[in-house]
Amino acid sequence: MTSGMVFITLDIGGTAARGFAVRWPAGPVVPLAAPSRNLRLIVDLELGQLLLAVREQAAAGGLGEPPAVWLIGAAGGRPDHDRPRLTTLLDDLGAATAGVEVWRDFEANQAAAFAGGDGVLSVNGTGSVVYGHWQGREGRRGGWGYLLEEVPSAGVCGRWAVQAILHALSGAPVSEVWPALLAARLPVAFDSLSALLDHLYATPSPQKVLGSFAPLLTRAADLGCAWSRARLRDGFTVWAHDLVRLAAELALPVPAPVAVLGGLWRHWPGARELASQILNEVCPGRFALQAPRYDPAWGPLLRYLATDEGARTVGAPSPAAALLQASRLIERLSGGSAEPPPARSAEAAVAERRDSALASSAVGQAEGSATPPAPAATDTPPAAGGEGPADRAGDSAGR
Repeated sequence: MTSGMVFITLDIGGTAARGFAVRWPAGPVVPLAAPSRNLRLIVDLELGQLLLAVREQAAAGGLGEPPAVWLIGAAGGRPDHDRPRLTTLLDDLGAATAGVEVWRDFEANQAAAFAGGDGVLSVNGTGSVVYGHWQGREGRRGGWGYLLEEVPSAGVCGRWAVQAILHALSGAPVSEVWPALLAARLPVAFDSLSALLDHLYATPSPQKVLGSFAPLLTRAADLGCAWSRARLRDGFTVWAHDLVRLAAELALPVPAPVAVLGGLWRHWPGARELASQILNEVCPGRFALQAPRYDPAWGPLLRYLATDEGARTVGAPSPAAALLQASRLIERLSGGSAEPPPARSAEAAVAERRDSALASSAVGQAEGSATPPAPAATDTPPAAGGEGPADRAGDSAGR
């Protein structure tokens, strides 16, 4: 199976699925997008609708034939469980396939970040995880979920921000920065303890609601709030030690390449500066931060081609040769980092307005929107880190 075959490479995140249909080896490439949820939460009916939408978009772009190889990286993915589930759903839809493969989102994201090669990926979006792949070895740190994590993410930063807001509303602000900040940015709907707590605990998506408050924490830190700055420093210190332990486990070289992905890096200019400062204090010269090479939606395809099976499927003599072909294809057809369009349904838009009522205020007033040189993140709440690809990302918590 070589010339003319079709791949569907799909990054399923907590709010949106994004990807490409591509005819190997010369194109064309068709962008794909559909609303989604974490794969552990989405029911078969919703998942079937997602797959149907993707199949119809591929067919509309002229890639309905021959049967495609479906390659999926998913938030909440459990490959052994989800591969047969997805295969069955595609069969039920009458979608003939040439194969189905599934990875956890951060595994696929790492492949996109390093073009299928070795390196460490730090995802700090809705959740956080550090994942490394090096010379056949792999390991991870974190990804425990926003209730348990200490490393900065939208959920964690939002939790700290809500704590500061509650202190301020109780008349005991953690610093003088917060009352003025809230007077300018906190919507009237949340100007009391009961209203804020009711909103947080009544929502079906507390992680997303917490994430919508995260920009207030980083803004407070930028305005000189020592309490906020200390929380971020402590979180990045945990992150740095996680990297050190992972580097020892995988016997990484010095300096070890670390690609950073997620809304924290993309929407808070201070993230890279603070992270670099902490790394210099904890382990000077040990790591080199960099931007991911390709959009995360290319990750499943690159992860597949990095295997012997993937190389054989495309008729390449080795995984290295298959990855080189893929890199040339991606860069020729999409400039290397082209992104599929965002996916939104009317229902998703309503839910976003409901669960992220603070987001529009926080984003609209966010200073310094210039971003570090990293592509879009996976799956982050709109205010905390932008609505990125499967976060992605970023929705990497609890794997």
